Amino acid sequence: MEQKEKIFNEILAWFESTQDIKEGMKLHTRYSKNYSNKRKLALDPANRKKFLIMYMKELLDIYKPVDVILPDKEKQEQPGKKVYKESIGQRLSKEFPKLVFNDLPDTLKLLVIKRYSAWEESKKWHTLQHEAEADDERFVAAKNTVEAVMENWQIWEELEHYQKYNKILGNHPKFKEDEFLSMIKELEKKAVNEYVKEFASIRRRARNNIHNMLRKGKLNEKQEQILNLWIYKHDIVSTKLGEPSWEESKPNDKD
Repeated sequence: MEQKEKIFNEILAWFESTQDIKEGMKLHTRYSKNYSNKRKLALDPANRKKFLIMYMKELLDIYKPVDVILPDKEKQEQPGKKVYKESIGQRLSKEFPKLVFNDLPDTLKLLVIKRYSAWEESKKWHTLQHEAEADDERFVAAKNTVEAVMENWQIWEELEHYQKYNKILGNHPKFKEDEFLSMIKELEKKAVNEYVKEFASIRRRARNNIHNMLRKGKLNEKQEQILNLWIYKHDIVSTKLGEPSWEESKPNDKD
């Protein structure tokens, strides 16, 4: 077995097992030549797992042996051939010919992976919707199908805009999260008493906005996204302050 195929099989085995972070970090350190990615994994423990999976997918594509063929009905029937799923980069290039996965900003890379995951989820829930025997099961499956499809198309909009203008559209909630995390990192550079005061203010404002939105009753899709973003912000600063998350504090909410 050639060295390249051996490495490919090691990485593939990691994906098909527990995807242990420590083991994944060892494999990435051993086989990746991208020092920028290595540095990001080392310095960003909060996002380490999602970036590790993304970078390991890139390695899988880099070390893929030449004899590995893509899924094809005729080729799948040929004995003795190895058949693996189409890579993320190959799927992307079919839909967006001008985009190269490895050249995308990290956030867009994550959204590409999330989009194909959402597509698989939509197919799964669509099948369950038709197989459901009870109305409540059918409703849950239909709701999840719609949510996955909407996620898919929202990310498609981001990629289409980036392909046309080489600029990030920034409508997806993930960009709002990244912007918020950057702000938090800047605040942490201040003296402890200063950033604690600002964190407390952010948490209080987030909680007030959550309450205001919940008072509206049934929310539309856009409002749900905004609500989830406020809960996300609330929980980030709560962790920094050692305070309960939104879910943990709801029963005895006195803020």
